[in-house]
Amino acid sequence: MKIEFKKNKEAFSLIEIVIILFIISMGLIGILSLIVQNIQSQDYNKNNLIATQLSQEGIELVRRIRDNNFKQGNNFNTGLAENQSEVFSYCFDYNDSAPVVSAEACLLRFDGDGFYVHGSLGISSGFSRLIKVELIDEDLAVGVALKVISEVYWNSRLGISSYATETLLYDWY
Repeated sequence: MKIEFKKNKEAFSLIEIVIILFIISMGLIGILSLIVQNIQSQDYNKNNLIATQLSQEGIELVRRIRDNNFKQGNNFNTGLAENQSEVFSYCFDYNDSAPVVSAEACLLRFDGDGFYVHGSLGISSGFSRLIKVELIDEDLAVGVALKVISEVYWNSRLGISSYATETLLYDWY
């Protein structure tokens, strides 16, 4: 009986294996990088959407006060910026309004019903809203108006982020 050995049996060399492992690891690193970036983008977009809605709500709360003043026959800026020489800052929620001086005092919390409110009770939302109201009486063609800026702040991975909405509310009389 004669035993024959094949001398030219092909196999992978060490260099080929290292190159294949390098290519596979680069692909996995790329995929993991996309996953991490997607998670970060979702978090940013979620917080930005919430801030947009909170900022718009701030504008609507000032509009509600202006409209109630109109219904009651009061001057349109009663309880808001009644003095033209300064900008007034407020913390508004759907229950009440109170003048404040900084955004730190305007932290928003979740109440028992899931609404964003100011105060010490409830779960912290991570957002704060500051509403600035200024009386504008410069342009006689359009009459007297309130310049309202609603600013929302929150902590993100990159530091403090903010979103602001600005509008003019005019006197209806």
